[in-house]
Parts: sequence; C-alpha cells; structure tokens
Amino acid sequence: MPKFEAVFNRCSFNGSYVYTFIGKDINCRGIIPCEKIDGVYAFPPAMLTPDGHICNNSIVNLVVTANGSYVPDRDVYEWAAVKKKAEAKPYNIMKRGSLYAAAKPYKACDRSLGQLMADYFKGRALSQIPDNELKIIAGYLGLANESGLADYLARQLDCDLLPREESDTVEFKSSFYHSAQPGAGASAQMNEIFQEIVAFANSRKNGKVIVGVKNDGSVGDLANEMFTYCPHETIEAFKADFLNRLKNLTGSAALVASIDIEWYQTEKNKVFCVIGLTNANLPRPIYFQGDLYVRVGTAKMKLEGEQCDEWLEKEGLAAPKVA
Repeated sequence: MPKFEAVFNRCSFNGSYVYTFIGKDINCRGIIPCEKIDGVYAFPPAMLTPDGHICNNSIVNLVVTANGSYVPDRDVYEWAAVKKKAEAKPYNIMKRGSLYAAAKPYKACDRSLGQLMADYFKGRALSQIPDNELKIIAGYLGLANESGLADYLARQLDCDLLPREESDTVEFKSSFYHSAQPGAGASAQMNEIFQEIVAFANSRKNGKVIVGVKNDGSVGDLANEMFTYCPHETIEAFKADFLNRLKNLTGSAALVASIDIEWYQTEKNKVFCVIGLTNANLPRPIYFQGDLYVRVGTAKMKLEGEQCDEWLEKEGLAAPKVA
C-alpha cells in the first residue's frame, strides 16, 4: 500500500471535529474524522496536545488502503490499546524465592509395578499384612487396574509418586489461570478447581486436585504461570486469597478449614500443587454459587432439577415434606 507523509490540522467541519491533511511531498489532501484517530493510534507524546489531539502542523505517516481511504501507518504507530496494555504496570508478581521455598522436594518413583509388589511383600508373610490392605490389592487385581494398584503400593511404601491417572479421588488441572473453555474469563479456571473440591466434599471423598499436572500425568509449567499471572507476591498471600474466595463462593467455613495445600518441586525445577480435602464428613450439601456438584467416577457432575432432588433425598438431605 502507498505510504506518504502529510501535514495534519484539526478543525470543525459540519458540527464535528476532523483532521485535514495535505501531502508533504505528494499532491494529496483529505479529511479524516478525529474519532477515527484520537485514542485509536498511539502517537508520540510530543505530537499530542494536553487533551490528546494531534498538534496542528504535525507530520503524520499515512497509508492508502485498498479501498482508497487514508489511515495512520501501523508500521509507525501502534494501536493505542495494545501500547497501553504493554506499558501498564504489572501487578505484584510472584517472587521466585517464595514459590520455591514453599515447595517440598519431589523425586518421582521410577519403580515398576513388579518392583513395587516385590518391595511391598519383601520379608513379610501374608499373615503379617492387614486384611484390609490385602482386600484392596485383590480389588485392584480383580479389575486389572495396574495404575491404581501401583499408586496404592507406592503410598504404602511412602514413595513420592504422582497418581498416574485421574480417579474418583484424583483430579488433574494443568493451570490455576488458563481454562480450556473457549472464551472463558480469567476466573473460570479457578472456579473449575473450586467446583472439583465441592464435588469431592459432597461425595464424601478425601479427594485431591493436583494443579500443574496435565491429563497424561506429566508435570507442566505451573511455575512460569505463577511468575507471570499470579497477582500475589508470596505463596502465603496466594493461599489466603484462594481460601477466602472458596469460602465466599460456597459459604462453608468447614470446607475451607478442611483444605490442605502443599507445593512440590521436581528435580527439573517444575512445581505442582496438591489441594487435598482432609475431612470427608463435612456438613452437606455444599453449594458453589447456588449449584450442586458431586463426583461421579473420574469427573464432577452438576446436578439440576430432578437429579438434584433425587440425590438430596438419597443422601437424606432433602427438606421434610409438608403434609
């Protein structure tokens, strides 16, 4: 598109303000409404009056568009909104020292299921193993659930081992701030996490939401996200805000008091956060912004209408019927 320099002057025309321009080195002149220029493009401060208009006799770089109109050259002037956003003072950025100081060392367990089984039974006769543990192991074997069995054995052996997949008590979330839902607002992902916690509580499960872990069980880039998007300088401030928001959105102080939040740092300096529900016998039902969520298998479910009524009645939580 043809580009040229033009001399700008502001004046009133038919009851509105416009910029008239004359080409500096070419025979060209025209009119552009001020509303299409002022506040739309980011001009150097020296070119602007105190109230934000282009000073008279200023030289402005213009471009002739395909439809023959004249606009400021985007190779010279940014969009004002983009520039304003880029220059905006960032909010309190999470301090690296605070995040890593709060994180416990985490070393992934690399033992196979066979090794875990061997270590679990090593030096012990079957009679020495509690019946409830044997029943749990038998249950996993009966369902051919190798990943669930590996997780269980690792916990019994005090191994550091992330669950290999989601379950009725484990939910993975890769982020605190970025939702997978198209067009979701800034708080959508945090609300998703709150809903998962409420679902565990309503289903009487000591569940945990592990943030910073992808669906495939690998640890993501949560540390960089916290340093970039978290509006708090310290982990303590983040935790206080997280729990305060959970309380405000659920109205359940008992739920908040039962939340345990732990941070872990891998050998590659990646971090993840485990948000655990330590008390599965809380007063129910617990609503999130008026909605009821429960855990069904590996996912939360929002109960509505008859579903909600049936669940409340089944759990003995329905209001007494009036005769």
